[in-house]
Amino acid sequence: MLPNITDYIDWRNDAIQHFADMVKVSPRPENDLRAIREAVSEHARVLSLQRLWTVSHIFADSLYKEGNRLPMWGEEHRLYVEAAAGTFFERFSETGYVLRYFINNGFEQTDWGMQRPLYLLPRLFRAAGLVYICPEEYGLSFMEGVGIAASDFLKEYQRFENEGRDLAKELIRASNKRRKSYVVLEIGDDLNLLDEMRSDAETKVVTIFRNEPPVLDSKISVTLPQPVGLA
Repeated sequence: MLPNITDYIDWRNDAIQHFADMVKVSPRPENDLRAIREAVSEHARVLSLQRLWTVSHIFADSLYKEGNRLPMWGEEHRLYVEAAAGTFFERFSETGYVLRYFINNGFEQTDWGMQRPLYLLPRLFRAAGLVYICPEEYGLSFMEGVGIAASDFLKEYQRFENEGRDLAKELIRASNKRRKSYVVLEIGDDLNLLDEMRSDAETKVVTIFRNEPPVLDSKISVTLPQPVGLA
């Protein structure tokens, strides 16, 4: 039981890497992960609804920041993120509220630079129980579906960009309808997906917008729901 619920995911202390390393070498990882799930659940249980809203955007943004720092992704990372962030967002969803995080950040257009948006970040956010929506990732899936190697992504993606964007829009609509929390990663500085996200009139939503790189002291815009009973 750590002092604060955000300690489990604090990117400033490399929390995910630290605890994943502990899981990897633990003689009883199942017990450790169960203890983490129970501790996060108890933290979430005693938080006010308004505090849960705040913690939800801290968790989501910390995941993104640490996802841009992790040197690699392994099974130990998945297990820990599921136990910590996955448990939190499960408790958060039980309140009837959802989180929508739009990230407008570019990535270096090299094979190495695209490793995070195409491979690491999808695994990270999905382990946390969040839908990950990125046109480039879907474009890669379409490419592989017709037998084009992932190593040719940068050369071939333009042919599949429209399909990737159309699928991203469909998944935003589906997630809105099904009331799923999600993260949209926009690499190409095209805000049509943001317009799609904002077109939903649902009010029980924590909305985050990031237009700055995920570094120390960078800013995000957060819109919290209107507290019940206030005009």
